[in-house]
Amino acid sequence: MNPLTLMTRVTGTSLMLFALAACSESPQSPSQIARSTPSSSNDSRTTVGSEAIDSCTLLTDEEIARTTGYPVLRKKTVAGSGGFSPPGCNWELKSDKGIPGLHRISIDVIRSGGKERFKLMNALTPVAGLGDGAVKTGGNTDGTVWAVAGDFMVTLRYALPVDTADPDPLVLPLVKIILSRQ
Repeated sequence: MNPLTLMTRVTGTSLMLFALAACSESPQSPSQIARSTPSSSNDSRTTVGSEAIDSCTLLTDEEIARTTGYPVLRKKTVAGSGGFSPPGCNWELKSDKGIPGLHRISIDVIRSGGKERFKLMNALTPVAGLGDGAVKTGGNTDGTVWAVAGDFMVTLRYALPVDTADPDPLVLPLVKIILSRQ
């Protein structure tokens, strides 16, 4: 398949998922919004009821370096984007290829409602052996993996150096670690 066709399909699939996720948002009462909104825009915790998950504690810098082969340059929390994605965590990877900070691993998690959102992704490439189901998009240097276990869903986005032949051994073990800590 020619690269332009592939890029068009991946972009189209991503836009479709974005639109589906936006349409699947159910109205929330003020008390639900208060419980699910983080306390600050720079908070990596996803709060549902009394449960809070600090996304930056779901992986250690050492686990990322050991699994990807790239040490962590810096870690920072990422604000969620309204109803589309919860707050998350971003690890910039140190590599000698490209612009510093260009390569990264980012995650966000949904503690409740993940199973319903995951149903919208059935047209994507399945990934065996992760939780109750997993799918992915992208290629060797840039992509996303979604995995669900029960009602918990993790989204891992990656941007890896251009010479990465296969991202799966670098990112799928990280998803497995996160699912084990849910």
